[in-house]
Amino acid sequence: RLDHPAGVQPYSCCVPEVTNLTLSLLQGALELLTGTKVAADLVLPLAYFEDDEERDDVREIAISLVTYVVLPQLKLMVQDERNDLKEATQMMANVYFGFIPAFHGLETYVDKLCRSGGDQTLAARRMREESQLALSSVLESPECVSKRRGEGARALPKPILEELYQVMDLSEENVLEILCAKCDSYSANYVMMDWCPQNLGSLVVEPGTAPGAGQPSCRESECAREVASFVGKMAKDSESRMPKYLHRHLFSQVFKHTADHVLQLLSCSAVSRFNLVSIVQLKADMAHLTALARKTLQDDDVDILFAGLVQVLEYLLSCAPESILDSGVRQSLYPQVQLAQLGRLLRKYQETSKDHPALNSLPFLGNQPSKQAVAALAEKIQALP
Repeated sequence: RLDHPAGVQPYSCCVPEVTNLTLSLLQGALELLTGTKVAADLVLPLAYFEDDEERDDVREIAISLVTYVVLPQLKLMVQDERNDLKEATQMMANVYFGFIPAFHGLETYVDKLCRSGGDQTLAARRMREESQLALSSVLESPECVSKRRGEGARALPKPILEELYQVMDLSEENVLEILCAKCDSYSANYVMMDWCPQNLGSLVVEPGTAPGAGQPSCRESECAREVASFVGKMAKDSESRMPKYLHRHLFSQVFKHTADHVLQLLSCSAVSRFNLVSIVQLKADMAHLTALARKTLQDDDVDILFAGLVQVLEYLLSCAPESILDSGVRQSLYPQVQLAQLGRLLRKYQETSKDHPALNSLPFLGNQPSKQAVAALAEKIQALP
């Protein structure tokens, strides 16, 4: 049994098991081939393949077997609509920690099998050793999927690689679709206005009571806590089922999708009112999710993932100046703002009073514009081509 690198759990169909599966298929095919009579009762012995030219024939058989038997079956398993998130990430683990390394050992198996006169034990051992080296490389970089690092390392045969990339893409799309759909079910709570406090006072955490006290801050909503709890749990649960680079890639898309979905809900759904309280609450929520993204992705540069919604909020907190009608200003200050969404959002704007003394100290609050001024600006924005 192969040892798995630190942090990678041995799943039910990873390197050892997948290698054995591939071996059994290859051995069955070769036994069928070597037991076939050619011409006048000529039995083709395995020793026949010790010659380089004939050995290439065995190699082509092995590649065809993987390309036309193993990978199509794997594709069907990945595409199974009955897969839940656990099963989808399990399949991703199978692909990256099992099938890819096993395929890297395929040609080594054929080479040793033919050169040893059919010693399957020796060939299988060398295949497992090669697969272990490939697994370590695959965990390091996505570039090592096609060719593992190291002098003399073979690249995967082109027919296998083309099919394998399709399987990898399908696996990634499947996991991402399930994750985003589940996030949507939580962020859909933003349609209900009970996520937003009735007044700004109940939103503010007084100086001295918040972590790193000294400045007043705002607490996140229950809706944001539910979204963050789900994403955080899924990120932790999935961490050992995929390479780190794939984990970061997938969950960066999940965070961006969540922020964009909230903005879409607010601007297009049945949300009936949007005011200063909503803006401050959402700003606190996005700060909470941004902190989670930094921790999950181990990256400080995550602001771009939330920019679509955050830039809308920053614009609204700047008292909704008409300068956004200038394309140059918009591109330099708010490049992620979509005017169609902003216009619909402004239509829902309502004035609210500053009813808490701590609000005077909040650095991002300006002078609230009137409903009439915002409505006039919304009309101009929506009239733009």
